[in-house]
Amino acid sequence: MQTLKFTIENLLEERSGVMSSTEFFKYPSAEIPQTNEFALKYKDYMLDCCKNANMFFVPALDVKEAENFNDKTCPPFTNCWFDFMPEIEDTESEIHQHLREQLGLADYCYVKTFVKGVGLFEVSPTSYLTVFVTKEYIYDRKDDKRIGMTDRMNLFAYSLGENKGNIPAFYDSIIKATLSRIRRTKITYVENDIGFTVRGRIGREFTKIKYKPSDVIYVATAAKIKKLCPTAAERIVKKPAYAYEVMGHWRKLDDNSVGKDRQGLRGVAGYTWVIPHKRGEGELFKKSRIIKEQKCEY
Repeated sequence: MQTLKFTIENLLEERSGVMSSTEFFKYPSAEIPQTNEFALKYKDYMLDCCKNANMFFVPALDVKEAENFNDKTCPPFTNCWFDFMPEIEDTESEIHQHLREQLGLADYCYVKTFVKGVGLFEVSPTSYLTVFVTKEYIYDRKDDKRIGMTDRMNLFAYSLGENKGNIPAFYDSIIKATLSRIRRTKITYVENDIGFTVRGRIGREFTKIKYKPSDVIYVATAAKIKKLCPTAAERIVKKPAYAYEVMGHWRKLDDNSVGKDRQGLRGVAGYTWVIPHKRGEGELFKKSRIIKEQKCEY
């Protein structure tokens, strides 16, 4: 959840990251100014998406899982935020080559990059705005000693189709591997007990952004959560292990809307008929009911 907080802070401050270093590093700790015009253009929209994101934790993701991706796979919510446990090493080091060139690091040090989290915000059924939060560890070439690190926010337009926009191929694989994992693995809801508040300005107006989802979602079975995160396992939300019937009923619509009748034909003002259906998983549990009179004028 800290990666989402980091993104909100960076968007409010209009910067792309924060660089920290040890006493051995030639450059002082500093904020990295945001030069991405794309990020500034959609700043308000991105902040709104962050406030309404559904939080996922994805354990032990292998980028090779992207091979299982197919066209029918899509994000489960309009705004999703995925945190990776552990961070995913970026094997395509040329993605951040420009940073090393700017700082003149190549002669005496090397960099390892890890992806910590990604936000996936839907614009249309196949188009998204994405935010990748990465950490770059900087090492001295002589003694392999870590001399600094950089947390960065990287923003891209993205499409699940063939046209991937300007997103690096490695990042495209991470998104597809994550969505493939969701499609193939049971997800578990965990009652959330943490959140955060970020303060800043949008334009000249002071704003306070709060984020605390009622539940967070682990892309893993309950058994795996108990092994990886014992504290989270204590907060697993218990779902009924049976299926149950939902009777047919009239659903109220807006006064200007026209719904369907019991035969599925559209022509009912202000109401629509919801056909009987089943919810949940497992053996069907049939309940005794008292049928109450329902008034419906149309």
